[in-house]
Formats: sequence, C-alpha cells, structure tokens
Amino acid sequence: MVIYRVDHRLDTVRLRMLTTISFGPDTSSYDYNAPYMKCNSREELIQVTQFKPDTRGWVNMIMHEFFHGFQFLHNDYRQFVAQNNLIYSAMREPLQNLFNSEVWYRDLASLENELLLKANRSTDRKQIDSLIGVFIKTRKERRSRIQVTPGYDFAFIEKTYETMEGCARFIESHFISVYIKDKRLAVIDTAFKFKRNENTQSDVDSLGIITTGDYYYATGYNIVRLLKKLNISFTSILFKQPTATLEDILWQSIGKSESQIK
Repeated sequence: MVIYRVDHRLDTVRLRMLTTISFGPDTSSYDYNAPYMKCNSREELIQVTQFKPDTRGWVNMIMHEFFHGFQFLHNDYRQFVAQNNLIYSAMREPLQNLFNSEVWYRDLASLENELLLKANRSTDRKQIDSLIGVFIKTRKERRSRIQVTPGYDFAFIEKTYETMEGCARFIESHFISVYIKDKRLAVIDTAFKFKRNENTQSDVDSLGIITTGDYYYATGYNIVRLLKKLNISFTSILFKQPTATLEDILWQSIGKSESQIK
C-alpha cells in the first residue's frame, strides 16, 4: 500500500467515505484500474455530519472502505467489476429503490434477513439447514415478482453487491469486537477508548439489522456470519473466483443448487 499526501483537495465534495476506481477512456486518471480510498478525517466527519464517533468508530468506516480496496486488488475480480459496470452506483440503485417503495418487497427482504438471524442464533444444524432452505425459497419468490428491465440481471446484481458490501461490513464487526488494550493511545488521542464497551456485542449485532442504509449490507453480513458459524470455507473462493457469491456458497452449504429449492 502506498499513501500519498497532496497539498490540495482532489474535489470540492465535503464528505467522502468511499473507494474509487476508474476504467474509462482517461488512462491518465490517478485511479485508473487502481483502487483509491477517499475518506474524511474524524474531525471533518463530525463537522459535516454532527455524528461524533470515537476513534474506533471512525476506523470501522475506514476499514470498510479499505476492504473494498482489497477486493479490487484481485485482478480478475477488478476486471469482472469493470466489464459489468459494477463500479457505478446506478447499477445498485434499483435494489434499494424497490425496498423503499414497495411494501411487499420490503416485507420479503426483511423476512429473509430474519431467517438468517434465526439461523445464526440456532445451535441445531438441521434447523439451520431448514432455515437456509426457507430463506432461499423466500428470496426466489421475491425475485419472481420483480418486473425486470430488459438487460438488467436483477439476481446477479443483488448477489454481487450483497457479497461486496456484506464482506466489508463483516470487517467492521471485527474492529468493533477486537480492542487494543493500550492506554498510551488514549493519551495521544482523547477520542480513543481503550476499554471494551459494554455494548460491544450489541454493536456487532446491530450491523445485521435492516435499519438505515441499503438492505443487502445486512443480509450479506449475516450470510458471512452464518458461513463462519458453520465453518464453511469461503475466503479462498470470494474475489479470487470473480463470479462466486455468498448466496451461491450458502446454497452449496446445504447440498442444493438454486434449481433444487422448490
């Protein structure tokens, strides 16, 4: 990783928390075919949003974007993203637009997430497999009711962004859970809390609840947690095999393909 310091802002946008990469005709662009994080300092974040996270809370957001950079450093995955125009936010907008505007869509997507949460709480493997089966069946029903624009592969887009964002959210949960017990950091940075927060587990769990933000962040995060719970290997597959998704791996965990779920 290379860190650059420049004497001017790259643009006039007051708040940036994202990772960019460009594939357009301008090959001279600094982020051409290479990921760059654009993130405000904690102080600027507070000034713009009035939200006051401690240093660790701010780091969670930074590491989320840092993980996107890690994803794009996989050459085949980077080319997959470019070929399918997945770097453009317009590609994902129909997902959340439906969630916000259609009650039936929101209800079914929320039910899917609840099924994932129940599976994560369960200690009975047969029950977990059953819940996964109901999750996939419910998801198929929701998708079957969507009037898709020609040329827009809804399932492909949803599974891909769910994987991209769900994994990044899982990284956030790790930094919420793991605390650095070094009081010297609290002296250097008064916003750094070296003591474990009593609500740590609650904060971790909150990432899996559909509240604000795009719903597939939560569903993707919960699928990651479920795969980890079941000791199902996925880190050797995701992003190395560009078309692999969390949803597909979840199907395989119960020994069934999409076509076998009735």
